[in-house]
Amino acid sequence: EIVLQLGALGQDGEVHIFHPPPLRCQQRHHPSQQVQAGDVPVRRVRIREMLPNVPQGRRAQQGIHQGVGHHVRVRMAQQSQMMRDVHPAQNQLPARHQPVYIDKYASEADGIILYNRIKPHTSFRGPYESGLMKMMAIGLGKQKGAESIHHQSPAIMHELVEEYGRTILENCPILGGIAVIENAYDETYLIKGLSAAEIITEEPKLKEISYKTIAHLLFDKCDVLVVDKIGKNISGDGMDPNVSGRFVQPKYCSGGIDAEKVVILDITDEPHGNAQGIGLAEVTTRRLVNRMKLEMTYPTGVTNTFLHLMKIPMIMDNDREALQLALMCCPDAEDQNNIKMI
Repeated sequence: EIVLQLGALGQDGEVHIFHPPPLRCQQRHHPSQQVQAGDVPVRRVRIREMLPNVPQGRRAQQGIHQGVGHHVRVRMAQQSQMMRDVHPAQNQLPARHQPVYIDKYASEADGIILYNRIKPHTSFRGPYESGLMKMMAIGLGKQKGAESIHHQSPAIMHELVEEYGRTILENCPILGGIAVIENAYDETYLIKGLSAAEIITEEPKLKEISYKTIAHLLFDKCDVLVVDKIGKNISGDGMDPNVSGRFVQPKYCSGGIDAEKVVILDITDEPHGNAQGIGLAEVTTRRLVNRMKLEMTYPTGVTNTFLHLMKIPMIMDNDREALQLALMCCPDAEDQNNIKMI
């Protein structure tokens, strides 16, 4: 049971979830979760709106951020020890006390239907990666929600996505979602509608399918990998590391090809100059750098904290010179007379 108490705008404009003493009940009736009989706490929620023209107390504003619109904050109180002891199989996440954000307009809707691609994430591995759960945890909170999660340790990103997503499911009018899986050519492979409860149970299964359908290079290793274009419309990291092998956090996930040098030639039109991911290469072209807009690129780094994604590699005047530079700088090549380039 979730009890909503609507109140006036407070100084911090937050939504707090309190945990009163556990109550005995048979099941929870929220569509996103069914729990066996046991001691479960009633969550009491107080909702307050954050309005853009009202100063918010104790909230530092960073000038580099773009306007993020209206938000409602949901404060997650720590889980009760009783809850974790009674249902250890369903509650393996550590207790935390962090804000969870959702767009104000979304929070006021009669119902929310999610839509997202299901695919391997670029910086972590877990039961929920890129998909509907992540859309709730980060997407519904827009830039502020993304910053809230990314400014915590990347080592627990897989836990945060599930923890934040479940909080949204329990406290917001999520009706369900439309999950899409694409093939190696970015074509639709599967479309599946999920209820709120099925997001929890079925999305991990869809994620496993997506691992089989994404693009794969048919080689384990090369000396030089040439990427025609990067862009946020292609991947959150500009180029998908599950293909290129260049992960922003290689200690937390792996995959793709092993290339000694990577060359990026250009950027797509869709991200309007956001060249996030350029820092994952060793060589690029003047054409790309001329199209890169720092004012579009840097806010992404401030949000996700991966500042090395924005570093500019060596710049060559044209594609030919960029390839020549990479080819002559592969000391680990198995055969210096026959450099392997993809």
